[in-house]
Amino acid sequence: EVRRLTAVDQQFVFVFNHASQPADAHIAIRLPGAATAARDVITGDNVPLEMNGTDAMLHRNLAPDEICVLHLESR
Repeated sequence: EVRRLTAVDQQFVFVFNHASQPADAHIAIRLPGAATAARDVITGDNVPLEMNGTDAMLHRNLAPDEICVLHLESR
């Protein structure tokens, strides 16, 4: 499950793995503008991000029942 929270100058993506098995999540989200980086809010790690037009392409491995919160940065 993927949810997006936006504000005037902030964007967060919440990724939920409701399964009892690990998940290899490939996420595509259409954005109103380009994102330059994605950072895991909990760990502080950068998450691979590619822009394809207005679509942000993200990849993250999730443990069983894990919730990941990503901050999308733009300039």
